[in-house]
Amino acid sequence: MNDRAPVPFPQVTALRAQRLLGTTAFRIAPALAAALMAGGHLESSGRGLIVFLAILLASLSLDRERYPIQLMPLTGFVIRAFVPILGIAIALGTFALAGRPESVWSMAVPVIGAWGMTAIAAWTKARFETSRRVRVGVIGSAGLARGLDNELHNSRIRAYEVVGWIARDSPPAERGEGGPRRLGSLDQVR
Repeated sequence: MNDRAPVPFPQVTALRAQRLLGTTAFRIAPALAAALMAGGHLESSGRGLIVFLAILLASLSLDRERYPIQLMPLTGFVIRAFVPILGIAIALGTFALAGRPESVWSMAVPVIGAWGMTAIAAWTKARFETSRRVRVGVIGSAGLARGLDNELHNSRIRAYEVVGWIARDSPPAERGEGGPRRLGSLDQVR
């Protein structure tokens, strides 16, 4: 019998945890930091809320998960650096349309704060990804699994670990030279 109570949340896998951390660290945290700084600097919590929503909107429009920017470090850096600038531009436009414009320089501190939070987020996410790697099994040949393993290693992408491959038929068990191992055949998986 099982005496344990049911868990209210499903088990969080390494991949799901990495995605949640990425969303929180690169979208919510910089927007919140800029909003708190803008709200304090402009002495208006309402304007701080507008800054939060504008930066979140900019992040959702520029930093889409359908594009693998984690594989293009320079592109990811440029996009994440541009998000607070675009968000502040949206907020400044909103303030101007509401009849209470602010100067661009009054929003420099929130942009710098968002950049600082983004730098902390990048460091935290990199540390987390190296400690909680996503384990990958390749369906294909040993060469394909070794090639992917080498590519991840050479690109210094430490978030993923190729643990092995699943062959189409039942070839003899190959270990590989210190790389991924054969996990079985497709007949064994079905």
